[in-house]
Amino acid sequence: MEHDEAPRRERSPGIKLLFVGLVALVLMVPLLLVYALVYDRQDQSRTAQEAINAGWGGAQVLSGPVVVVPFRTTRVQNETVDGKAVTRVVEVEKLLYISPVRNRLSTRIDPQERRKSIYRSVLFTAAAKGTATFLLPADIERFGVTRERLMWDRAEVRVGASDARGLTAGGTIVADGRALEVQPGKGPAASGGQGFFAFLPWDGQGRLRIDYALDVRGSGGISLVPRGGHTQWDVKSSWVNPSFSGSFLPDEPQVSDAGFSASYTIDKLALGQPPVAMEDVGAPTASGDGSLRVEQPVITPASSAGNGAAGGADEVIGAAGHAITVDLIEPVNLY
Repeated sequence: MEHDEAPRRERSPGIKLLFVGLVALVLMVPLLLVYALVYDRQDQSRTAQEAINAGWGGAQVLSGPVVVVPFRTTRVQNETVDGKAVTRVVEVEKLLYISPVRNRLSTRIDPQERRKSIYRSVLFTAAAKGTATFLLPADIERFGVTRERLMWDRAEVRVGASDARGLTAGGTIVADGRALEVQPGKGPAASGGQGFFAFLPWDGQGRLRIDYALDVRGSGGISLVPRGGHTQWDVKSSWVNPSFSGSFLPDEPQVSDAGFSASYTIDKLALGQPPVAMEDVGAPTASGDGSLRVEQPVITPASSAGNGAAGGADEVIGAAGHAITVDLIEPVNLY
């Protein structure tokens, strides 16, 4: 006697989709655990590196030199006196920023590694020496400034390093063969106002040669903010794993087991900056990985400081500058 087999009952598509979702959810649990572990290790790595760098210095952004000269000018000021609108012309003080027509800088980077537990950070000491040439434009009146209003007795030359903690060995400025006494602070805005400056004995006549040098400590990488007419930056190091980034790349970098060397050549047309301006070049924007961080200096208006009428001038910061960066990277970063 033949028996008919009972028809097989098939699951509905909804049940199948539910099973797929449950399997996917179960598989996500180990993935989330791995992600949490990696995130925790990355956070610990950043914390350890910050602890190491805190006593040494962060990523350094070099800028300058730039000559800053105050000058007097007039402006129209509208006021209300006894309910009546009054217009008068007042004399104010501003700053003129003079960029070099040529700047050549050579930098030697000596790297080292410091460890904390299983984590490590790349530190360096950079010896930078440069020569800059300044020349006041013959047609300076076209830029809204007349020579007779420039106050050369208060002229300054400024050099910047974004993390002043790294300037443990100090810096030097020599103007036409004469060593100047450097003072802390008043660095260019491109370095967050950090660095050093010196009062400059120059009357704007002829060419001015500035020889400057600084030994700076830092970590991770070093950047330069070019400005002016023609900039050349030669950088070399024994570190075998460099990364070149920023607004411009080196001409022909050489990387070998003995280290690397690179040379940058940047013309004024690529920067799009005038030779003289009434505003300073601002700090460069952060790179894609956020490693380049420069805070803009906090500017206190001269008038609020009580020295506006006595000869104080407000610092004016313009658009963000371009930066060229050399990072010292680790070949394998597990975290």
